[in-house]
Amino acid sequence: MATLYGSAVGGAGALEQSTRSPAHARVRTTISAYDGTPATTDVLVLGYFKSSDHLVDIVLATDGAATAGALNIGLHSVEFRDGATTLTVIDADLFASAQSVASALAWDAQTSVFDEAGTCDDVMDRGKALWVLAALGAASYTEDPGLTFAITATPSTTVDAATEMVFAVSYVAGD
Repeated sequence: MATLYGSAVGGAGALEQSTRSPAHARVRTTISAYDGTPATTDVLVLGYFKSSDHLVDIVLATDGAATAGALNIGLHSVEFRDGATTLTVIDADLFASAQSVASALAWDAQTSVFDEAGTCDDVMDRGKALWVLAALGAASYTEDPGLTFAITATPSTTVDAATEMVFAVSYVAGD
């Protein structure tokens, strides 16, 4: 009989903490609502997160008021300096690429956009630190940079009517 270890335990059962799943963690959810008509030049900031936070899911719901419009959901680095906030794109569509908001996505349907773009694997990438997920996309991190990241939505097609959107980002704090 072989003893096999999941990703929450170090190799060969070692006691070291895995980079995928912090020990004794609680899932937290940041909910962000937006009501408006975002254009392709806009960036919706869904929340600020530490690069060490472990992403579990991103859920999107809309009221279906728009008949056209799509969002990219991705990652930006954030710098706070002298009272200003600067966003620098890491990968604008790391999670979702041209996700339609032109029809209703019911909240109770729990429409996950975590892996809609195909960059993140639905099963094996859930629970990984944001810096690790960033490296799957356009970033080249080999270790946690200790930065603040923003999960963002940027319209790839202008939304043609005021639409209500709710985003729920579930994560495990990396502290």
